[in-house]
Formats: sequence, structure tokens, C-alpha cells
Amino acid sequence: MGVQRCFGIFTILLLLSFSFAFAESLREWDKKAVEKYKKAKADYLKVKNFYEKARKEWKDLKRKARSAKGNNTVNLDKARNFLLRADEFLIANLKKIRAYVESEPSIDNQTREEILSAISSDIEWLVKKQDEIKNAKTKKELSLIARAIRKKWNEVRPKVKRFVGKVARFKAGKIIKKAEKLAERVEKAIAKLKEKGVDTKELEEWLAKFRKDIEIAKEKAKKAKEKHEAIKGMKDADKLFREGHLFLKGANKVIRADYLRLKEIVRKMRNGK
Repeated sequence: MGVQRCFGIFTILLLLSFSFAFAESLREWDKKAVEKYKKAKADYLKVKNFYEKARKEWKDLKRKARSAKGNNTVNLDKARNFLLRADEFLIANLKKIRAYVESEPSIDNQTREEILSAISSDIEWLVKKQDEIKNAKTKKELSLIARAIRKKWNEVRPKVKRFVGKVARFKAGKIIKKAEKLAERVEKAIAKLKEKGVDTKELEEWLAKFRKDIEIAKEKAKKAKEKHEAIKGMKDADKLFREGHLFLKGANKVIRADYLRLKEIVRKMRNGK
């Protein structure tokens, strides 16, 4: 086998083993699940718009009520509309996340089912509140329902952030596994190139660094898990989630940089530079 052909096979192995590690191909996803996610996202954005409009109207009404007593019936209707829209917004938010979990190929089935079951239960609880809101006769009744929804959401939101963090870690884990396989293939390719008398010093240096960076990525993923699992309540939930996300982003970034560097080394070697 000639040196050029050996490089050709090496390049193909490189591309096949790692080309979709950073952006999952839709071909891997169940098409129906993808469409379901797209629809859920579109519905979420539409409901969000309705919610923001109702929220503005309710704020305006409360502002006017400070200076003069408004019509009680109008106030009750506006309050009911706002609470309905808020409840629908939370439901749409959870449906979007549920559809995302359903369509994400990196998760194992057991984890997927556990997350979906929990989210579906929360959606069902919020859906039941719709009739309660519609049937409320007084502001006090609406206030009690609003308080119950707020309490529920304060429990749900941190849990959902842990779920999303878990999915992100599965995706990062898949990238790390692909990186480890790539390292093995590059090592074999180096051995074959050496047999052909090719200078593989730069490739060997790259491989040594790549393996160190894989360990760095693993450590970042571990720290991300610690951050995500520390989310217990509303306090610091956003902060911990962001910190976990940054660790995963760092893990992906270091491996991606090495991958791009490998492509450049291979290009130079093929061109005899």
C-alpha cells in the first residue's frame, strides 16, 4: 500500500470516526420525534407571546388600580386570563423539554423514560389547574390557585434544570467516547505510516496532547455533574446550571480544538509540508 493511499485511508477513518461528534446529525434522530420537538418549540414560542401580552395587560391593570378602584368583574377576568396564560406557558415550556428529551439520541432508554415520566406528571398537574382557574369565582380563589402553581413551579424548575443538565452530560459523554475511539485509530494509523517510512513525530505529539485533553474533558464533565446535582431548589439553580454548562462547553471546546488541529496536521502531511 502506497504512502498516499495510506493517508487516504487515514483521512477517511478520521472523518468517519468523528465527523458528527460535535453536531448530531438529524439522520440519527427519529424523524417523528424531531418534528414533534419542532412543533413543541413553535407552540412554546406562540404561548410565550400570549403570556407576555396577558402579563403586560395585568400589570397595566394593577398600576391603574393603585390610583382608582377598577371594575371588579374586569379585574377578575384579567386576572383569570393572566393566570391561564401563565399556566399554559409553563405547560408549553415542559412540553418543549419533553419533546427534546424524546428526540435526543445520546440518552439511554432508561434515563429517557425516567425523565419523561417525571415531566409528564408535572404537565398533567398543571393541565388540571386550567379548569380550576376557569371556574374560580373570586380573586381569593385565583390567588390560592396562583400560589399553588408558583409553589409547584418552584419545585419543578430546579428538577427540570437537573434533567437538562443530565442530557447535556450524555451528549458530552458521547463526544468523549468518540474522542477515545479516535485516539485508538490514530495510534494504529501512526504505526502503519511508520512502516511506510513516514515521519509521524507531529502526529505522535498531537496524540499525546489529545489523550491529556480527553482526561481534562472527563474532569470537566465530572465537575459539571457536581454542579447539576447540587441544584436542589430555586436558590442558586440558575447559577449552578450555568456553571455546569460552562464546564461541558469547556470539555467540548478542548476536544474540538484538537480535532481541528489533527485535520491541519493530516493536510500538511498529505501535501508533503
